[in-house]
Amino acid sequence: MYRLFALALVLWVGGCTVVHQELDNRGGYVDYLADKYWWKADSKKMRALRAYALHAAIARIAMISP
Repeated sequence: MYRLFALALVLWVGGCTVVHQELDNRGGYVDYLADKYWWKADSKKMRALRAYALHAAIARIAMISP
């Protein structure tokens, strides 16, 4: 019960941006953050390229890390 109340409180206080970005047709909140801090992607193809580059970077880091 408390978890549900805490989730509702978090969404009410700070979740407006999350909900707005998820309802927007731009890829959601994670893509909003990637646009803001990493690499601006204006089209669906550029978002796919950004996701591919990010996956490749994470795979490279995982491969060389013990």
